Amino acid sequence: MAKFILGQSVKNSLPISPVLMTGKVKGMYLLFEEEIEKEKDFVLSEEHLKILEAEREKHLSGKSKSYSPQEATEIIRGKRKL
Repeated sequence: MAKFILGQSVKNSLPISPVLMTGKVKGMYLLFEEEIEKEKDFVLSEEHLKILEAEREKHLSGKSKSYSPQEATEIIRGKRKL
């Protein structure tokens, strides 16, 4: 199994804009911060690792595509098709 360390604080680990740390987002962060910080290790099961490896192989063989942050934003907003 693979382990990922979350770090000292989610706030320090994730690139969250200070502008976004207001209102609902801040409330959600505060709601989950204690729970997230209790769980220091994130463990992937063998099944998850197999899925990730299959997706990696599809990407390396050219059967899937990566998107830039700008392209992903356009897809999410419906301005670009997959």
